[in-house]
Amino acid sequence: DLARAAGLGHDWFARAFRRTFGIAPRRWLADRRLDLAAELLLSQGLPARVVGERLGWRQYGQFARQFRARYGTAPDRWRRDRLALP
Repeated sequence: DLARAAGLGHDWFARAFRRTFGIAPRRWLADRRLDLAAELLLSQGLPARVVGERLGWRQYGQFARQFRARYGTAPDRWRRDRLALP
């Protein structure tokens, strides 16, 4: 979708993006989505399952695995630990 919006071919866009930002467009988008999930977990007080659903994960397990891979812990625990800080 990004390549199409930029009016470029998929492969050309992906190479140019990686050359410019040092990361694949798909990874960049996934990271931004996880960053938004973390922000919503802290600011909205929504259950982690709802946050995952609102951001497009069809299964909570997939969201939780990706969140854990990025932040090192499950979404609920991550939020609990952040809210407990002074």
